[in-house]
Amino acid sequence: MRLVKDFVSLSETAMDFLSPKNFPYPITKACTALPHLPAFSELPDGFLRIVLRIVQKINISRPFSEIFATRITIAEESGKSIDTVHRAVKWLEDNGFVERERKAKLGYRGSKSPLQPTQQFLETLEIVDSNGKPTTAKTASQDQHSHRSRMTGLSTELQGKNAQDCNDKPDQRQFARIGGVTIPIDLAWLCDKGVSPYGVLALMRDARAAKQKLSDIFQNSKKYLEGLTKREIYAYISKLIKSGKDFSNLSKNSEIEAKNQEISEYLARKTEDLEGRSFISKKSGAVFTVAAGVITEVRNGMRAVRFMTQSFIDAITEGRLSPHRGNS
Repeated sequence: MRLVKDFVSLSETAMDFLSPKNFPYPITKACTALPHLPAFSELPDGFLRIVLRIVQKINISRPFSEIFATRITIAEESGKSIDTVHRAVKWLEDNGFVERERKAKLGYRGSKSPLQPTQQFLETLEIVDSNGKPTTAKTASQDQHSHRSRMTGLSTELQGKNAQDCNDKPDQRQFARIGGVTIPIDLAWLCDKGVSPYGVLALMRDARAAKQKLSDIFQNSKKYLEGLTKREIYAYISKLIKSGKDFSNLSKNSEIEAKNQEISEYLARKTEDLEGRSFISKKSGAVFTVAAGVITEVRNGMRAVRFMTQSFIDAITEGRLSPHRGNS
């Protein structure tokens, strides 16, 4: 599996807009997280590029200052029509994320209506804290840790106990570092398909709230996720989380079936390898011959037939049965 080491989103996602320009860390973080924040779950897909462009124009030093970019500029930069920009701005305004105040243009006819980010908008994106203070004073690692914890509802304890959250044994758990986020390596497939690491953490949170484990849900649904877009994958898993099914039992049953299949295949291979060979018990003198896919046992003139077992293989390995060339 190819692991995504740096979160790169294209077309419909945030990071498409973060290259080649270098934006301040809080802006990069906000754009990366925005598509997966619950507050923007109802944001129409066609507005995402526009909203990201607006976020990029926030002044980190004075985040509450007005954004004077014209609708034409935003339309050109986002590749959307001016009408779509107006509708996107209206959505932001209706949801309390921006405010507009029409102002007369000095020396010109008409007016202008710059956008002003609200406390709700900036705090949701963690550009400011609850007191309205810019978060740039924090280090990147501190800010990133705070962002992950708040956005996904996961505590530091949850971040350190991914094995418990994903229903895997701690001594067998492996992790991948993707986009500055540590997630279970079995879930890295989701990132490889375009789901952001923050989106994976959000799904982990939702699964945990539903008393499920995301790894169980993923393993039982992976075959249905092939060919879906990242948004479809996220929506499909979200639906499964809310379905009420007990994926832990489904996962356990699948593991048992897989293990039984593995054992059956192993015994079939050993039966084929030992075909035509005979062994004698050092203790009882019984002779065992492997032929036609079964084991024929001759003991005290009596014959018995049975299938290959692990105990028979162990007896050969441990020397309790030795090769026999006599007639049976």
